[in-house]
Amino acid sequence: MDASSSSLHFIHRQADRLAARSCTRTPPRVGLTLCTEGEAWVLLNYRRYRLTRGSIYIVSPLIALHVLSQSEDYAEVQLQDDIKHFLPFFNRVIDVIASLNLPNRPCTTLTPPQCRLFLHRRHHIGQLRRESRNAATEEQRGLLALMADNLLQTTLLEVLHVFCRQIQTDNDADTGGRLDTAVYRFLVLLNLHFRHERSVKAYAAQVGLSTGHFTARVKSQTGKTPSEWIVLFTMTLARNMLENTTMSIKEIAAELNFPEQFTFRKYFKLHAGLSPKDYRLSRRKDA
Repeated sequence: MDASSSSLHFIHRQADRLAARSCTRTPPRVGLTLCTEGEAWVLLNYRRYRLTRGSIYIVSPLIALHVLSQSEDYAEVQLQDDIKHFLPFFNRVIDVIASLNLPNRPCTTLTPPQCRLFLHRRHHIGQLRRESRNAATEEQRGLLALMADNLLQTTLLEVLHVFCRQIQTDNDADTGGRLDTAVYRFLVLLNLHFRHERSVKAYAAQVGLSTGHFTARVKSQTGKTPSEWIVLFTMTLARNMLENTTMSIKEIAAELNFPEQFTFRKYFKLHAGLSPKDYRLSRRKDA
């Protein structure tokens, strides 16, 4: 499988995972995971990597992780936060992420001094967040939280610089399968807001393109139009809630920000061929 088809294969597979996670109301996470001991073999966006001490990989809704095997002594530490807290940071570095093609090359290696610094920063960030939660005044809480956020972003930038240096010196670094800045931003924004925003025009405006140009770029790079992506995310979550929760159809309609139950029923039937009620009944019979 070439890099381009691998990237598209991942995006199609990941949509179901993202929507299922949204059903539990758990915000998607972004950040870094560092191997501190042992060995593991993993697939990151369907590429195989061997993780050993010092291996570090990116955690993101745009990166699928599958663990193939790991040693008994394998250990790792994580430095992560909700994606919504990273959107301003993401917007500042999106050009670097796109140029380095990081979703297709999400793993690198830190030197021992870099590992020690990363672990020290992680400890300090955790300490600042604990102090923020226990602060006596709102002003103290805000300042401590800001210090933690800034230190986290500094650490991410330093690791991003490690990725940059490694990829620039990697003679066989491929450039296939890249998504450009606008398409990356759309996929992140869609993951954050699809329950409340289903307007292609709104997403096009947020990435700074005309609706027509935006639609053409997303279609050419992912194989789907923005409308098709919006429907896929919305319907995946709707099906998940109908199958796996006891929420009423009215509650599901409200969760997905439809103005009324009738509008949701019409939307669902258009894209599923069944009403929400009939779909739920059919799935229960299948089970």
